[in-house]
Amino acid sequence: MKKNLSAGNFRNKGSSETTRTNSDFNLYIAGLIDGDGCLNISNKGYLSCELVLHLKEMNTLLYIQTILGGSVSIKTEKSCRWRLHKNEGIKDLINRINGKLLTKNKKEKLKLFCEKLNILYIEEDFSLLTNSWFSGFFDAEGSINYNTKNNNIVFTVSQKEEDIFHKIILEFNGKKYFEKSWKGFCLHFSTKS
Repeated sequence: MKKNLSAGNFRNKGSSETTRTNSDFNLYIAGLIDGDGCLNISNKGYLSCELVLHLKEMNTLLYIQTILGGSVSIKTEKSCRWRLHKNEGIKDLINRINGKLLTKNKKEKLKLFCEKLNILYIEEDFSLLTNSWFSGFFDAEGSINYNTKNNNIVFTVSQKEEDIFHKIILEFNGKKYFEKSWKGFCLHFSTKS
């Protein structure tokens, strides 16, 4: 069911991302990669980056494509993928997100990418946990639910890597718990504490 798409044949209906500055975009894409991204090195040493989102998030991937290049395709009946694999585009992406990834797994991959591309690796800066980074991370790993019984709005973020939640709790508060069914962590923010 793969079908390649481009921003030229898919109208963006006013995404708030179009008004972000370059710095905000770089932090946003770092948060999105920390949440749902994949930095790959093939057996032959080729570098690529992929983001897989729900099909209803196609606008986000098409917007990313207009800035970073790459391709967007429908992966399954419910998901779509942005993929970047050409060296020029990968170098641009790595320079944009270098020092901005906050999850341990993605930082390890970033180090390997930097080595292969002869780019000086920059250690993440804790102060980068900003609204822009968190917006990308939340787009990847978050959900919003409304409880009609108690008129409460609950924001939930899920992730297998626990360390990132310590940073998020320090910045935004929230309550963390372990979810046994998929061996990961959830963080709740509620309008009623």
